[in-house]
Amino acid sequence: MHALQVDVSRVLDADDREAWFFDLVLPNPAIGQDTWPVEELNSLHLATRDKALALGLVWPSYVRFRPESEEPQEEVDSEPS
Repeated sequence: MHALQVDVSRVLDADDREAWFFDLVLPNPAIGQDTWPVEELNSLHLATRDKALALGLVWPSYVRFRPESEEPQEEVDSEPS
């Protein structure tokens, strides 16, 4: 999985510290899934952190994920018609 878009901002966090926020727009979860696989989210989080450090964007930083569409997924009908 890869991010479709990455939005970066430097704003105050909940502790009133300037922080980097990385908002990753991801393809919608697979039909029938509420979210993305944890392993893939962890990989994206680490890759984002590593890239931020390589660019000199130091802690505190936060990675957030959101779907490309806010519309709810259609339910899969598991019973034959």
